[in-house]
Amino acid sequence: GDRSGVAYALFSLGDLAMAQADFTDAEAKYEQSMGIRTQIGEQGNVAETRMALALLALEQGRRDEAGNLLTEAREEFHKDGSGDDEALADLLLARVLLSQGKLSDAEKESSAARQLSNKSQDFSVRLRTATLMAQVQAASGKSGASAATLQDAIRSAHRSGYFNLQLEAQLALAEVKMHAHENASALLAEVRKQAQEKDFKLIAKKAIQLAAESSRKN
Repeated sequence: GDRSGVAYALFSLGDLAMAQADFTDAEAKYEQSMGIRTQIGEQGNVAETRMALALLALEQGRRDEAGNLLTEAREEFHKDGSGDDEALADLLLARVLLSQGKLSDAEKESSAARQLSNKSQDFSVRLRTATLMAQVQAASGKSGASAATLQDAIRSAHRSGYFNLQLEAQLALAEVKMHAHENASALLAEVRKQAQEKDFKLIAKKAIQLAAESSRKN
């Protein structure tokens, strides 16, 4: 049979489970996919699966594990000349570093991602980069510039039909507002409503968590 096709199908099922915030099923599908890809020597796709597992680990708070997986994936992408994937790995590493409070290292990784994404033909890569750069800006105290960057990203994602990236940028904007001690409850309620309507359970879950955090601060 087509083992490569089976591995791809398992990976896609992992992505679906991830969007549904079913981390147990997502991890199982990604691990199965990676096992097949390793056996048949698809190193680039093994690295892609490592990156997916890293995002899952990051969502569960396993930051060190996420960082290790991303470092391995990025090395493979760099070796293969996969600029878009390398940019995404840099972005996720920046997210890991931000969550660990390592702002200068996060700035370095996000800058590397921006340089790669500037050459990208993939609009979604550029959108993800803009969103992450804005989060780094906000963490370094530049909330005004960060909010403007995110408003642009939200409009661009909406125009281009990248609904999930639009919602992610809106979530990031809510975090920026919270950094600046502004009320983000209306924005978070809207993100939660839209995410639930489109069945993006992970994004809806994050909006609910941020709203609870915002209520505690206020």
